[in-house]
Amino acid sequence: DAAAGRLRARGLLDGEGELTDAGVALRRELEAETDRLDRAPYEHLGAEGVERLTELASGLTGRALAAGAFPAGMVGKG
Repeated sequence: DAAAGRLRARGLLDGEGELTDAGVALRRELEAETDRLDRAPYEHLGAEGVERLTELASGLTGRALAAGAFPAGMVGKG
């Protein structure tokens, strides 16, 4: 596939389609940046609201993971 070829050319994927060390580093950078950018919408909820939202989302995420909705390693911090 063309996208995988471009990622391999950039040194982000190996021949097996797995992330290289550079790919893992880029993913971590992107995760950190999206974490930083997504804070603002939740600030108005306050600590209690965020705790409740996290509780609700965790249950949904757990069910989705158990059903195989996401590839291994896609959800969560790595």
